[in-house]
Amino acid sequence: MKNKIIILIILALTGTFILFSCKSPMDIDSPNDFEPIANRIIPGQTDIIFDENGEQISLVVRSTSVQIDTSNHIPYVWIDFVFEANQNFTNYQDSLCISQFSIKLDSLPIIPFIDDTLGSPSEGSWSCFIISSGASADTLFSGEDRNLTRVSFTFDKGRKEMKAFIYASLIKKQPSVTSDFRATFTFLY
Repeated sequence: MKNKIIILIILALTGTFILFSCKSPMDIDSPNDFEPIANRIIPGQTDIIFDENGEQISLVVRSTSVQIDTSNHIPYVWIDFVFEANQNFTNYQDSLCISQFSIKLDSLPIIPFIDDTLGSPSEGSWSCFIISSGASADTLFSGEDRNLTRVSFTFDKGRKEMKAFIYASLIKKQPSVTSDFRATFTFLY
């Protein structure tokens, strides 16, 4: 009996010694560089074309952010843009004009020839237009029933080029005036 107690004490002391003498896996010197889960590319923007009712317009870039994930068979895109017109609209006599345009695409698949209708800001991918006529302005989001914004893509892996095509039919509520807006973005990565 006495031998059993001595053996148990020796085993307990040996186990305690081994337990506290080993290094934690977190303390071992090893490479710990962060590796992203997805292969996201930040492309270079090469061309932007804005068109309102068939006429090319000029908007100033306020902020841009683009990432493309090409690790899967179908690439995905993240876009966050804000553009602003560089003119004064207080004396603008035409019925409708865009004074600001924002778009956010959150992990949208780049599938050629598929027309994705964007939702509202609560859904992640959306667009917002501030349209002006005279001294008044109205904000239209893509999720509203009468203001639908669609986006489609072309993607050429060989040339490392992506194009995003955005189309919106904007309807100002009072008075009911329609304006067609198109934007084409070209990216190389």
